[in-house]
Amino acid sequence: MLLLQATTTHAVCAGLSSPQRAAAVGVQGRSAAVAAALSLLLCCTPSCALARPPPSDNPQRCDREQLKRFSSTRASFSAEISSGALPEAVLDLRGCSFAGANLKDEVLSGAVLDDSNFSGASLEHVDASRASALRGNFAGANLSDANLFGVNFGGADLRGAVFSNSVLSNAALGRDPQSGEWAQLQGADFEGALLSSSDTQRTCLNPTLEDEAKAVLGCR
Repeated sequence: MLLLQATTTHAVCAGLSSPQRAAAVGVQGRSAAVAAALSLLLCCTPSCALARPPPSDNPQRCDREQLKRFSSTRASFSAEISSGALPEAVLDLRGCSFAGANLKDEVLSGAVLDDSNFSGASLEHVDASRASALRGNFAGANLSDANLFGVNFGGADLRGAVFSNSVLSNAALGRDPQSGEWAQLQGADFEGALLSSSDTQRTCLNPTLEDEAKAVLGCR
């Protein structure tokens, strides 16, 4: 039984433009295996986030094995999804706890990690591109050498998190849109992290960023 949060293509894609709808239909028209997977997992952002139902109360929803489901499918579509050409395949882990877990090399691309707990977790080399991690707890987590392209950490607890040599291009390390609370960056390590100049400017606006991190990022 699939334990991933499912949303119908019709409900999710109702607000898409004609080219985007065509892209979604094209994905579903691929091989039977891929079509079956994506028919349960299609999510056309940002409208999907607005229409997303509450998390399932199934006790196995946060099982570690859920990370493996369709991980290759989500990873293989990374380039096309990030360009907006294809809809996202969503792994819904809202409110789940993986505190202290060894998740090195896992695929979390497109995952919904809002209000989740990854404190103290080993997340080296993870692919979490385009994930939503609003209000997540990543205190003390090791995110070194990770692909965090486009991750939204708004309002997250990132105190003591290690981002060394990670890709943070287009990532958001600012406010939670609901509460307005800033992501907590005290003690975070950004040594060698990849950010564009505009990414850096946005991150430097966070009042919780400490002087050492500001120096590493080149805040002015």
